Amino acid sequence: MKVLLVFLSSFIALSVQQTCLNFLGICLPDQNGVYSCPSVSPTLNSSDAIACLPNGEPGGPQCCEIGAQYANCQDNPICSGLITDPSKCSPGQQLACPLSCQTCDGVNSSPTPSSGTNSTCTDVDPINCPRAYAAGSCSQAFYQQNCPLSCKVCSASGGTPSGTPSATCVDSDPVNCPRAANMGSCTGSQASFYRQNCKKSCGVC
Repeated sequence: MKVLLVFLSSFIALSVQQTCLNFLGICLPDQNGVYSCPSVSPTLNSSDAIACLPNGEPGGPQCCEIGAQYANCQDNPICSGLITDPSKCSPGQQLACPLSCQTCDGVNSSPTPSSGTNSTCTDVDPINCPRAYAAGSCSQAFYQQNCPLSCKVCSASGGTPSGTPSATCVDSDPVNCPRAANMGSCTGSQASFYRQNCKKSCGVC
């Protein structure tokens, strides 16, 4: 297996390797044959990894293996060099730069709320909240709290929150639907399937 991976990684052009391809669930190694994850996410065994992403560590290998809770956790390009202290991230920065601000689900188990409970049905960040919804991030508690309007947790008219689970607002697969939503499947090429079968995780109801 190792020989096959080495062969494949040497066969694939460097420019293609930058996309962090995986083979049988294992990230193809960089030219040094190793990979590691950014410091904010744990290093996982290849059998536990579900995604291969560019390594955020300066000078680190090209690709890293990450778990489901990090698969959809990437910074907006504007975040590069912007965040020096994750504890001082504004709500808008937490939305745009979740990896740098350490507000991915599973990275920071208690994300800093914007200013207590959001008593009105408004988004903390009217620009990035709709993007978070489109990316399928609304299954994460942080986005439900800070983007209640976009994530359909409440209604602008002040009525019953549309995101409140009900008898019809359920996932057909309560184990895999949250994973699919975290990976962005609610807005991907199979969005209609996931939005029909993973209504709760996709924020449809």
